[in-house]
Amino acid sequence: MNKKSKIILTAIISIVIIIIGIIIISIKNLNNEDNNLKDSNNISQDKPSNIESTDEEETLIKKLKSVSEAERIRTYLGKYFKYIENKDYEGAYKLLYPEFKQNYFPNIEDYQTYLEQQELPDMLAIEYNSITRQGEYYIVLITINDFLPETSFVQKEKQFVIKENNYNDYFLSFKK
Repeated sequence: MNKKSKIILTAIISIVIIIIGIIIISIKNLNNEDNNLKDSNNISQDKPSNIESTDEEETLIKKLKSVSEAERIRTYLGKYFKYIENKDYEGAYKLLYPEFKQNYFPNIEDYQTYLEQQELPDMLAIEYNSITRQGEYYIVLITINDFLPETSFVQKEKQFVIKENNYNDYFLSFKK
């Protein structure tokens, strides 16, 4: 075999190897997409039928399934406090346990008045002191601080109770 034939043969073999590599990578990507689709379908089936499904919520549920119980509970309380920081009292009110609302805040106006009386800072810093589980309830002790240390806000300690029905399906109440 002469030198020119060896170069052509080497080029052909290189091209075949590259094509095979591209095919293998394409097959792996298709398999990963199929697995992701199957995971999304499983997430949708785990959700109660009365909760509307969205891509954002499915992503959150997938995240919640991959973290510890304590991290899930911190995520739930974080959402609650984000509503309060943004003065979305209706969003926070919807997270309260129905019987707790009936007993302490029969309407959103009572709840909003209560929150305003608490004189919480605009930017909250939440310190999780303990998270314990008692049966189907999580008991969470927190300290609320002002994120900006220069203010005169006096830290407050609060106790929350969270009941998780399913991933991202929960209610909470707190000790007034």
